[in-house]
Amino acid sequence: MGCYLVLVHGAFDYHVVPSPSGLDLAGFYAGRSVFARDEDDAKRRAFAVVKKALAKWNADIRDGLVSLRLEAEEVSPVPFWYVLRR
Repeated sequence: MGCYLVLVHGAFDYHVVPSPSGLDLAGFYAGRSVFARDEDDAKRRAFAVVKKALAKWNADIRDGLVSLRLEAEEVSPVPFWYVLRR
């Protein structure tokens, strides 16, 4: 199992106009370090971490009023201690 750094690009799709919580961002970038078997597994794990964090942060995402589109801009192997740092 290796360690990968995944640069995630996310975009929001709003299903209600205007956005209920005032969140009217077009998108975001997030870097996540994960332990994974290969690059595809690293993408899947990074997407899960980002989705969980955003759903915890904003109830509109959790309630389905806003959906996410995630894609990996870059996936690169990194030393294992990248996952341990915060």
